Amino acid sequence: MIFYELLLWAEKGKTPLQQMTTEQRQEVFSALAILVLLGIVMIVLVSAGARMMRRYVRQIPDRATNSDPLARGDDWAKKPLIDVDDFSDDQ
Repeated sequence: MIFYELLLWAEKGKTPLQQMTTEQRQEVFSALAILVLLGIVMIVLVSAGARMMRRYVRQIPDRATNSDPLARGDDWAKKPLIDVDDFSDDQ
């Protein structure tokens, strides 16, 4: 099937772009332009995301480098999340 189409194309002597009408050529070129623009936008977004991630990773923490939350003084590590004494079944 493809071989037959190639033979027909070779016999006509024109490229597929030359065989198209003006409207079809405009559609093809606009689709190519959109693909190129989308590729450029993807490259810009990936590089911006990588730069933001690099800045986030390289940030020096404000607190001590010790990973123990109690040693850093985090108040959430000292107190329980749920007060067990406040619950009663006799409401």
